[in-house]
Amino acid sequence: MTHILQQTASTKFLWGRSLSRLASVISRVCTEFNNRRRLNASVGKLFAKNLRDIGLTENDVTSIDQQSFLNDSALFLIEARNERRENW
Repeated sequence: MTHILQQTASTKFLWGRSLSRLASVISRVCTEFNNRRRLNASVGKLFAKNLRDIGLTENDVTSIDQQSFLNDSALFLIEARNERRENW
């Protein structure tokens, strides 16, 4: 009987951890979705000349939506700018 109770307790623990991880991922995705929406709204208003001044192109801004929600879109733009900095 004790063995059955131990399995049940460990199963509950594993389910609890799994649900906690799932909630964490959902929270990160929602946060990133809101960040991208704000980033697109602010950077999307810039003209090509303004984007070039900060080392970005219009294609960089539109390609944000193609990135995974588990990745930070701002970091994607920073990496794109840093890669281009050496070529401009």
